[in-house]
Amino acid sequence: MTFVGKMLVVVQLVMSIAFMAFAGAVYSTQQSWKDEAGKLETKVVGLQTNLQDQNTELQRKLDSADQAADAAVQRAEQAEGDNAQLRDEIANQKQKTEQLNRQNSSLQGLAESKSNEANFRDEEAQRERVASRTLRDQVNELQAGLRDRDDQIFAMQLRLEDLSTRFDIMLAESGDLKKILRLNNLPTDPAEFRSLEDPPPPVDGVVVATKTDKTNRAKAVEISVGSDDGVRKNHELDVYSSEVNGGKNRWLGKIRISNVTPDRAVGYVIQTAKNGIIQRGDNVTTRL
Repeated sequence: MTFVGKMLVVVQLVMSIAFMAFAGAVYSTQQSWKDEAGKLETKVVGLQTNLQDQNTELQRKLDSADQAADAAVQRAEQAEGDNAQLRDEIANQKQKTEQLNRQNSSLQGLAESKSNEANFRDEEAQRERVASRTLRDQVNELQAGLRDRDDQIFAMQLRLEDLSTRFDIMLAESGDLKKILRLNNLPTDPAEFRSLEDPPPPVDGVVVATKTDKTNRAKAVEISVGSDDGVRKNHELDVYSSEVNGGKNRWLGKIRISNVTPDRAVGYVIQTAKNGIIQRGDNVTTRL
């Protein structure tokens, strides 16, 4: 039974009780029952009319309440649907929010990485700038050094040109001097002159062979000492003979070494004593 039916039952019960009360009152009084009955009937009619009106109003209210309830149910259902849709939207928004949070975390990490990379690149750029300044300073120093070196090279080139000119002059003079030495039968090798400047060591030897000219005088001699004894080319040795009876030495001449072997040497006679004849067995020495 609906709420409206229950209300109608209650109303009818109330009206029945009221009718019974009126009937009891009529029965108890038993006076002017007709008038009273008419009055009661009128009251009853009024009450019935009033009851009918109240029933009508109640029905209207019940219908209105039912309509309001149906509308409320519809609104509730719609609200439930809206709530479900809102819950779905909320769930979607939560998923989107979580996704955005993950993206935000990822972007924050990426931003932090980019920031660290930017800081590193900035530091690297600063280091590069410092290195670049250092390189520029070094380049400037090298360029200054190169300019100084170019100046030195230019000065050395000038000096080299001057030395080359002087060398050409000295070379021409050296050629002229060699010609003069050859014309005077003198050695042209500088080593030979240096050997002449070095004093010969103390050496004693014997003439082992001679080569004579047309006058039967010794022109060249071979002696028993050589380079192992310290004899060098252009060394000069004196030749003498030992007198057996008197014990005196007689100077015979002087030779200049022209060819040397380890244990022999050959020299030309450059000076002879008057009536001095150099022969095999005579002595040679550098001690006189």
